[in-house]
Amino acid sequence: RRTPTSARRRGQSRGGRPVRSYTRAAYVRDTMTLADRVRDDGESVSEAEVVTHWLREELEEDAEEGDEDVDVDESIESFGPEKRLSELLRRKPVAVATFDDRDLDWYRVDLAADELRGARVIKGDDDEGWREVADENTIESAARAVFDAESVPEDDRPTDPQEVDSEYPKDLETVLGVADDVAAGEPMSELVVVADEDPPFVADGNHRAVGVVLATLHDEMFPDQPAFVGLDGTD
Repeated sequence: RRTPTSARRRGQSRGGRPVRSYTRAAYVRDTMTLADRVRDDGESVSEAEVVTHWLREELEEDAEEGDEDVDVDESIESFGPEKRLSELLRRKPVAVATFDDRDLDWYRVDLAADELRGARVIKGDDDEGWREVADENTIESAARAVFDAESVPEDDRPTDPQEVDSEYPKDLETVLGVADDVAAGEPMSELVVVADEDPPFVADGNHRAVGVVLATLHDEMFPDQPAFVGLDGTD
């Protein structure tokens, strides 16, 4: 017996098993790398815009940590376009791998949920930083580590800061705060993603990326997540 056409339209195969329903746009995205999609859909931006954005994130983080004398806009202007990169590299040496070691073309694009989940955490030694937390070195695996840490009863959680650092994913409270922002509908700022290889990796914004994916594990809707994406400029 053939499954009626109406049933197949509702997502059943002829054998009665559910099948994934694709729009053409979703099918194309699932079969393309992020780099391919960005070249088609992304808005070209200058390296200077990416540098300024990243430096602004660093200065705002300093301000939030209690340095009330920091005027972010004034600081950005004081460096001038030609000095912003050197100031960023001074504050964030990992940025060297993004700007000094690579020849990248930059684009701005909104990431799809699967693109962010599958991106790798920032590069580094396997036993350091986010790579120590993320078993599979992906944003999703880091988010799942935080999700699992949340499930530990509060009475069983260590209170000594060193124990917390050793037993829980890094900066747990920061990540949870981002997840709360997603739930509240707050806009997300741009991540910096390097996609000159596949899978790409998040160069800046790992805490935010993990927090966004964590929110989806709590059944929140994936938000509009913009990113500056760097592609191989020698192609």
